[in-house]
Amino acid sequence: MRSKCIRCGYSTPVLYSLLYQDIARDFVVWLWLSPADPNTADEMIFMRDYQFRIVRSENELREKILIFDNGLDDRVLEICKFLLRKKPTRDRPKLEVICSSRS
Repeated sequence: MRSKCIRCGYSTPVLYSLLYQDIARDFVVWLWLSPADPNTADEMIFMRDYQFRIVRSENELREKILIFDNGLDDRVLEICKFLLRKKPTRDRPKLEVICSSRS
C-alpha cells in the first residue's frame, strides 16, 4: 500500500505489521515492524503445529514466503547466506559450502 501527498504528489510505501498464514503448507510469517521484540507466547499456543517465523522487513517477508512455497528449508538457506557473508581469512582462504537435500 502507498500513501500519496495531495499537494506535491510524493508517494511513499506504508508498512504495518501483519501475520501471513498459509494453512495448506502449515507456515506462518509475522512481519513485525516495531523496534521492540514481539510477545509470541499467545500466538505460539494457537500455532504450535506451524512453522513460525518473524521477519523485520517487506523483503524478508517475500523471501520467506517464496522459500516455503518452493518447499525449501529456510534454516538451511539462512546458514548458507551467513556463510556467504563470511570473509575468507588467511586460515580459511577458500570457503566451500556443500548443501545436500534429503528426501
